[in-house]
Amino acid sequence: MNISNTVPERMDIINTVTSRSPITHNELIRHLSNQENAEATSARIDAMIRDGQLCLEGDAVTANLDIQRIGTVVRHPKGFGFLALDGEEADWFITYADMERCFPGERVIAVPRTSDERGVTARIVGRESLLTQITGQLTLSDDSESWQLTLNETCTLPVTVQSGDDPFSDGAWVVVDITKSPSGNRPHEILVKKVLEQPSPVERIRARAVQSQGFPLQHSDIAIREAEQAVSMANGIGGDKSVVDLTHLPFVSIDGESSKDLDDLVYCEPRSDGKYDLWVAIADVSRFVSPDTQMNADAFSRSTSVYTPGMSFPMLPETISHTLCSMLPNKLRYALTAHLTISESGELENYVFMSSKVRSAHRFSYQRVAELMELETLSPPTEKEEPHIKNLIALYSVDLLSRQKGEKDGTMVIEREEPIIHFDAKGDVSGFGATKPLKAHQVIESAMVYANVAAALFLEEHYDAAIYRHHPGLQEKGLDELNELIEDYGLEPLTTSSSGAECNARRVAIELAGGDIKDFDRLLRGAMTFARYSTTATSHFGLSKAQYTHFTSPIRRYGDIVVHRLIKHKLGEHEAVFFSECDAEHVSARSYDANIAERSCSDMLCARWWAQQPPVSKKAIPATVRGNSERMLFLSLGGTPVEGALPLDELFDNTSEPSLLDAGTMLTVDIVDIDEMTGRIRLSLHGISA
Repeated sequence: MNISNTVPERMDIINTVTSRSPITHNELIRHLSNQENAEATSARIDAMIRDGQLCLEGDAVTANLDIQRIGTVVRHPKGFGFLALDGEEADWFITYADMERCFPGERVIAVPRTSDERGVTARIVGRESLLTQITGQLTLSDDSESWQLTLNETCTLPVTVQSGDDPFSDGAWVVVDITKSPSGNRPHEILVKKVLEQPSPVERIRARAVQSQGFPLQHSDIAIREAEQAVSMANGIGGDKSVVDLTHLPFVSIDGESSKDLDDLVYCEPRSDGKYDLWVAIADVSRFVSPDTQMNADAFSRSTSVYTPGMSFPMLPETISHTLCSMLPNKLRYALTAHLTISESGELENYVFMSSKVRSAHRFSYQRVAELMELETLSPPTEKEEPHIKNLIALYSVDLLSRQKGEKDGTMVIEREEPIIHFDAKGDVSGFGATKPLKAHQVIESAMVYANVAAALFLEEHYDAAIYRHHPGLQEKGLDELNELIEDYGLEPLTTSSSGAECNARRVAIELAGGDIKDFDRLLRGAMTFARYSTTATSHFGLSKAQYTHFTSPIRRYGDIVVHRLIKHKLGEHEAVFFSECDAEHVSARSYDANIAERSCSDMLCARWWAQQPPVSKKAIPATVRGNSERMLFLSLGGTPVEGALPLDELFDNTSEPSLLDAGTMLTVDIVDIDEMTGRIRLSLHGISA
């Protein structure tokens, strides 16, 4: 063994102990050190014994793996941090000192440093993996003798720099890989991969939000090369005899106007017996992303695409997500297709999965389908659209059957307008809007739900353990506020054991009484638990399904790729797949991280817009109460998706009216502080000094 003079990392020591057990204290030192670093290595082993990472029984050293936890570093704007532990709700606190050696999003291994009634403080003892493709600004330190990497205004860490092919200078924005984690007095060691142009303020906000949750802005060089090599695999499409030719079916796509990653195509036709044949063709990503590739490793690490206002950060390289696998019009594509039979009562009566080649005959937007099928002033179809009207009519009919069945089963009914941030020609925030719910959205959602249920049934039939989507139901947190609204209408409160049908009944009763359904839906979302992935077939509360999985979006969700591989293995077209409960927890956690990144980016962009408004616009703003915590009242501002916080003590210093806390109450407020770094906006009652 070639031993360097460097003191071994803690994880190297643990790996040695576990791989060479039994091993004595002296044998461990001899194996890991030489004459020059033996004393320092012995001191580190003794420190690990004091920390509880290692145990000394007589002269034998063993690893205490039970106290170790793996998690993701989350940085607070004030400099301290938290370790979001895999598979656990509680976070561990990370001190200021330790955060000076941690990048946000790093996957680290930790043990408890201290523990008290406030929680656990973490000691970082190793890295599960090294971050790659980090984007930041390289600057010289004040003494011009060392480098530091700045990710955002609150995160600057010292680094040792290896130069790549691109020359860089002080202040350059770069993409780097971490090549060595910090040890002793040595900081992170980085390799400069690429020098970038200076980003705009909006680009910096996106980078801050996405990287803070551990999502790289760029794809690795190896993954990009693998994606480019995959193009050659598609040149001979259809040569595989196991691939069913479905190009005779006039599939269409229905997506957002700006969507690039088109996962799915649909075709539906009525049968003479009153049933419907529904084909859902999903991009066959697993054909091009093999389990043993860097593309797959990177996709698993991300586990999902991240969609920030104005820009997406795809899970897979754009060659795959926007071109090779995207179901673009008139392009021949590989697909994993579900042929479904839908009964007259909306039941999924039969399903068959097949590898196929398909071609999109037409691309519709949701808005265009609505103009053709549902808006008051119907628009006549164009010559190219006319052949697909029967398909659309059949899809709407299947959606109606699905919704009627859902009403009986207790499928949750929640409507929401998605906020939209508009950008000007320079890419800066120019204003806000909202997407109005269209039946066209529901039509596609119904088709996808049928396909996802079919995939779950297939997995349950063929596997003892696979990957499913589990939605437990209502939780105590959030129920109190929801029940306050429900009881205002004289209705029985909901509990954690309430069904979707009971939730829908309350919603209908409040709507009939003239109540604000938007507030009910918002509070109901807050009272529901997060859906997560599991290897066992468990129920989905929101959809009222006994088993459910994700099959229809493999371009943007890693779980769907796994489902495709599992199905194709049983079709004899893919090697065996192993997916553990730990993997399921990771994919669930990354989905949650992506939601935080997207919301954080939106908040910061909204705060930037308000910060740029003239002072007079920040006074006497009409605001709507959305909810409250123990100390703050949260209000949406001026008909925008922006929320601000008003201290409750200020509110009750000026009024004793408790109804002001009710959702939907209108107040007039002033903006007194905007924190663009966090997107937080502090409010004061209009005319009251802050």
